[in-house]
Amino acid sequence: MIETCAIRKYDLYTQALPFIICLEADSSDWTRSGQRCSTQLGLDWNVINNCAKGAEGIQNEVEMAIATEKLNPAHTYVPWIVVNGAHSSSYENAIQSNMVKFVCSIYTGPEKIDACK
Repeated sequence: MIETCAIRKYDLYTQALPFIICLEADSSDWTRSGQRCSTQLGLDWNVINNCAKGAEGIQNEVEMAIATEKLNPAHTYVPWIVVNGAHSSSYENAIQSNMVKFVCSIYTGPEKIDACK
């Protein structure tokens, strides 16, 4: 729910994605990592944490679950990685090998995150 709340509260590419990359680097304590990553990236941990611990976070997760159930083709294992609405084993392999490199390779937006520079 921490990641879903970051996605909902901040710009996906310039803020939420760098936060998620940072968060996933140390998943031993999600709260500690969330606090550290939000501070490092200039995000408000209280905004993310309050969302994740409340009804808003639950609603966000429900919406993600509904979207997962609508996948076509339906997912058959986890993680079932979807890029721009489509599942591809080549995308999945590239992402599992180096997610940052993959995201940087397909990103076409106006601002590159530091990891892509």
